[in-house]
Amino acid sequence: MQARILVIDDRHSLVWFIQRILQQEGFGVITAYDGTEGLRKAGEEKPDLIILDTVMPRMDGFEVYRQLQQDTNTTGTPVLFLTIDEKVDRKKLEAMNHRRFLLRNRHRQVHTPDAAIDFLVKPFATEAIIARARVLLQSRKSADENKAASTSKPLILIVDDAHSLVHLAERTLQKEGFDVITAFDGLDGLRKVRDEKPDLIILDIVMPELDGVQVLQSIRQRTKTPVIMLTSEHETDTVKRTLALGADGYVVKPVSTTTLVARVKETLSGAGAAVA
Repeated sequence: MQARILVIDDRHSLVWFIQRILQQEGFGVITAYDGTEGLRKAGEEKPDLIILDTVMPRMDGFEVYRQLQQDTNTTGTPVLFLTIDEKVDRKKLEAMNHRRFLLRNRHRQVHTPDAAIDFLVKPFATEAIIARARVLLQSRKSADENKAASTSKPLILIVDDAHSLVHLAERTLQKEGFDVITAFDGLDGLRKVRDEKPDLIILDIVMPELDGVQVLQSIRQRTKTPVIMLTSEHETDTVKRTLALGADGYVVKPVSTTTLVARVKETLSGAGAAVA
């Protein structure tokens, strides 16, 4: 299958030059002339490799890279930076990735591996860009093969605005061998349902702005993914409503971790998912 490469650079002549080189080598080439257009095409086209200039007006290559890593459609896509000072730009990227690492730890988010990256100093030889592109594409292929070969664990999404409860449930389920992602409001929860496609959703009923009932309704319009509601004892009528809307069960707060794990395993088994 033909590898597809997205080239993002504001210099039209350079883009055309790179496009011609890569097409002669048998690659499919997509082009963009600024960061905004590049991000849009990266999300729509899902290229196998992105060649990205570090210096562009309005949005430079580092900001483009940052946004690529935040989008689940493009996280992990190899990036070849075009630079005029590799040493300086590598330091910028290292500092950026260090800040992102600290932010992930502070919010206890699941870490998604960063893209394989490389730098190519301008002006460059034709052979150099072809060689760098092939190495990065091979790294993407190897990563995809390793991912496919690994045994997948059920992915559970927890949606609740109570951070302490989310962290407790996350640690408990990870110890039981599940992969866990989290969201602290309904809108983020719906986005992760769409992007991450979890095997099971744990959803609080009472949340600000978009409550669990509204989130459940939206989920059921898209998918039959099992949903376990988190509820307080006095919310009996609301629980009945969620069950009528398609919830697969509920756990009463304060949550017993033993009960939560048992309900998760029972629900996944009923849905036909492999449970350790």
